[in-house]
Amino acid sequence: MTTAAQPLTPLIRIHAGTRAAEQDIRIAEAETRRAENEIALKVQEAYLGTLLLEKRIAAARQKVEAAEAARADAANLTRTRAAVADAIARARAEGRREVIVVTGIPGAGKTLCGLNAVFGAAKRDGAAFLSGNAPLIAVLREALARDAVSRGATKPQAEREVKAAIQNVHRFLEDHALDPARVPPERLIVFDEAQRAWDERKARQGTQNRPGRLTMSEPAQTLEIMGRHDGWAVVVALIGGGQEINTGEAGIAEWGRVIAADPRWGAAAGPGVLDAADPLRRLAQGRPPWLRLDPALDLTVPLRAVRDASVAEWVEAVLAGDAPRAAAIAAAAAEFPVFLTRDLDAMRAALRGFARGLRRAGIVRSSGAKRLRGEGLAAEVAPDEVPDAAAWLEIGDSRRPPERQVVFRGWMFANAPGVNMLEHPVYDVRVLECLDR
Repeated sequence: MTTAAQPLTPLIRIHAGTRAAEQDIRIAEAETRRAENEIALKVQEAYLGTLLLEKRIAAARQKVEAAEAARADAANLTRTRAAVADAIARARAEGRREVIVVTGIPGAGKTLCGLNAVFGAAKRDGAAFLSGNAPLIAVLREALARDAVSRGATKPQAEREVKAAIQNVHRFLEDHALDPARVPPERLIVFDEAQRAWDERKARQGTQNRPGRLTMSEPAQTLEIMGRHDGWAVVVALIGGGQEINTGEAGIAEWGRVIAADPRWGAAAGPGVLDAADPLRRLAQGRPPWLRLDPALDLTVPLRAVRDASVAEWVEAVLAGDAPRAAAIAAAAAEFPVFLTRDLDAMRAALRGFARGLRRAGIVRSSGAKRLRGEGLAAEVAPDEVPDAAAWLEIGDSRRPPERQVVFRGWMFANAPGVNMLEHPVYDVRVLECLDR
């Protein structure tokens, strides 16, 4: 019998070649899949890039629209800023002492006008912005310090400069009143919300936590302190119109009284300071010789309601309880940017809708709204008991993953806890007071 057999070596070679071919096929398939994935990734990146570009374009468009809207007040604000600068320059050139009264409805840009004066040409002579609003002081200082750092200043240097430029008005007056021989380094001061300056009784009394150290009203003390300068000195008094004058606040009438009593001082103001029906809101009776009238010193266009100037009038009607008048104002407006509700959840939802693109939204509550305490929006301590209590806080939850531990970062204010608060289902954090140790 004859037997035929296949040689072993060729079979091994055939199997090896087959395995090599299968490996090549698998490599080729893997390369194909990788190429497909890379193509899909590039397509996704292109899509996401398009979305990002669209978002950037939308944000830029909103910014431009906001800027264009803000320009609605430009003529009015520029006119007032120029009038203040001219009055300061005239006082400097003639060596006079002058009170410049800038009036305007809430949101018309008085604070901005005052800051322009402080950081304008008068800065080289010494200038300061004075306010009794602790949250405003803290926010302005932080914003200006950050801006200075972004321009190349060191943080300590920036903080020193803004602390000198933005001061608490009550501390400024007390510090200089205790040292009658001390001449302030500032030739120009801006007195924010000057209609709320304390009368003599309140100035002597002080607050519950801080007894008064003044012996005269704040307007009188201001002129006495600034009058210590040889030569020129300027007080820019920012007066908010349509606001209630509370107990202990002197109103604009006290400024007129102390100016008239000191022949070294004169004043410039808009004609409206003589027209108010309430005597506390009138600078003087008739047309006194020490007063120069300039219509440019009255701001009439609200910055906070650039879409409709009738908002301020509507708010005044609502606060006065005049529902028919408020309804008529809203009905007559072409675009009325007000959302009115008693539902806090609806309010928060509306705020989230308003905060589109570069816009930001927040909550301001009345210190007397005690029913809001359960919502975390009521004051724990009376505002006049805690002057200047503000703190920058970073609060973390150690039970969370490291990248999500920070639950709050920002300023908290004792006088206004609802402005910026910790939103947590269990814990509530409040600033009560700042202690010197």
